[in-house]
Amino acid sequence: GHRRMKPRNARTVAAEVFETEAAAIRGLISQLDDSFDAAVARLNSNGSLDTTFSGDGRRKYKWGAGALSRAMAVIVLSNGKLVLAGFTGPEGGNMQVARIRPNGAPDTAFGTGGRTPIDFGGDDFGLAAARQPNGRIVIAGFSRPTLSNDPSTAVVARVRATGVVDPDFDGDGRKMLTGMAAARAVVVQPDRKILVAGNPPD
Repeated sequence: GHRRMKPRNARTVAAEVFETEAAAIRGLISQLDDSFDAAVARLNSNGSLDTTFSGDGRRKYKWGAGALSRAMAVIVLSNGKLVLAGFTGPEGGNMQVARIRPNGAPDTAFGTGGRTPIDFGGDDFGLAAARQPNGRIVIAGFSRPTLSNDPSTAVVARVRATGVVDPDFDGDGRKMLTGMAAARAVVVQPDRKILVAGNPPD
């Protein structure tokens, strides 16, 4: 079954359900003031909003001072916390990864104030995420030069379980994948190798 939600004074653009007992829904919400916040809702197994999450089962998050905060992927951890991956914008925005407590509050033990921006030097987008067995988070997406018609390049980043960008991954926690325009899916194989799928260059 499913439940259709219409947030107050907002329009849900995208949502996806996760977990069996309590589902995490990620999406983009457009507010009346034309700003965009990342939004998360959690459902009980019967489809009702889980009021133990932020009091009413839903919460919006603004990452930084930009007008746009968008969540594109969510990972549900075994302790009930959520990891979100996405981006900020509109121009010069960064890939973002955040961790949320089971009650909906940002987990301040992760990164700075619960989130970590990852800068590839352009307009940077996080589109997918995967968790390694050691707790490190891999985020995949793309970067393109700000205010330019130059093509985009697929990118992958990794952060430690604390939210710190992981220098064990390609020296600075970041990797640009030449020959691919955007990375749209990522999985960690049993041998710990990272498999990325996406779009070829235009």
